[in-house]
Amino acid sequence: NRGVHNMLMTIAEEISLDIGEPFRDMEALDHALRKQRPLRLWGKPYLVEKYRPLTEPIAYDAVQSMLASIGHKERFEFVVVAGGGSQLFKKAIHEALPLYRLDEVSEPMYANVRGYQIAGQAKLAPKAGAAPTMEGTSPSTEPGVVA
Repeated sequence: NRGVHNMLMTIAEEISLDIGEPFRDMEALDHALRKQRPLRLWGKPYLVEKYRPLTEPIAYDAVQSMLASIGHKERFEFVVVAGGGSQLFKKAIHEALPLYRLDEVSEPMYANVRGYQIAGQAKLAPKAGAAPTMEGTSPSTEPGVVA
């Protein structure tokens, strides 16, 4: 029920208070958080890492909500972290599931897109008389990761 959007909005509100005017460049903020780089405001670097503690309660709430919806967590063998905000949620996931090794797909921001591509190719393959392939795509996981 909570995600990166909630984190970005929370941080944007704090930046707005700090700079004395509304901050609305969510794309730049998202990029700065994902790449762990400063924002550029008025041509100068603006550190966003100081706002990271504001994201932690949101991440913990989201993970607890997910755990409540999946039921018995001991039935899982692997935990694979994907999505554009994976870096923002890894600590909360690890603390909620300490007995699991967390694996992250390469380029986690594109994980859903690759999944939809695979599903689309699988659906179209019988019509074309061919098996689905992943030609032209990068590997979906880091070496040694089971997805």
